[in-house]
Amino acid sequence: MESLDRLLAESLEIMGLSSALRASLLQTQWQDIVGKKASLNSKPVMIRNKILIIATTNPSWSHRLTMMKNEIIKKTSVFEAKVEDIRCRATL
Repeated sequence: MESLDRLLAESLEIMGLSSALRASLLQTQWQDIVGKKASLNSKPVMIRNKILIIATTNPSWSHRLTMMKNEIIKKTSVFEAKVEDIRCRATL
């Protein structure tokens, strides 16, 4: 018999909500992941195909976060976010 956790995870994945829920979880911990100043100038938007999409206030912050890519990926793994890459866009 499958566990409730597994059934819920599979159902969310089928409905396309799993990625949104993981991004929401990352939003609640974003300051711990990137630091206070960076968190005030960026936010995780979604995870698509194992790529974390991050909105930033300007291209400079996009560049800074891109330079922090390995650290961000490592810290997001704690949240089972399944992130292998990041993309930053100045859209805030």
